Amino acid sequence: MIDFSWALTDPAVLAGWERSHDVATAEPADLLWSGFPGSLRIVTPEGEIAPAFDWIPLLHLTRSLVLVVDQLTEPGSAATYTFTEASDQLRFERARELVTVGATFTDTVLTTTMPELSSAVRRFGQTLLADLTSRYPALPQNAAAADLQTDLAQRS
Repeated sequence: MIDFSWALTDPAVLAGWERSHDVATAEPADLLWSGFPGSLRIVTPEGEIAPAFDWIPLLHLTRSLVLVVDQLTEPGSAATYTFTEASDQLRFERARELVTVGATFTDTVLTTTMPELSSAVRRFGQTLLADLTSRYPALPQNAAAADLQTDLAQRS
């Protein structure tokens, strides 16, 4: 079992991009790269990987995790996610049905199955979008959010 979870960064600490822009009409790149920063935790029974920063653009992370799963189609394949504004990475390597998840900022290595990883990424994205939509009801009108929602639904 693997679980991806997040926490939005306290808006009092941030400039409040989401409050000063219309999320429905924001440029998709702006929404993905500047909107909704937060923290990430990846947990399995073996341990936890959690970057020490809480400014990860969560929609960009979600889009990237979907692409990571898409890249791990064959045994022996690998994929990475490089955090924005940093050189730190998450690394995913597939060997048959097992996938290892590691990071440049920790020695912790997590193991899961390919179906579990795919399901966890889908749950993470769907839960994140549902939470953000409850806070920002116009979000589904933005093409970037709508496309991400469609991608996640097609993987259900």
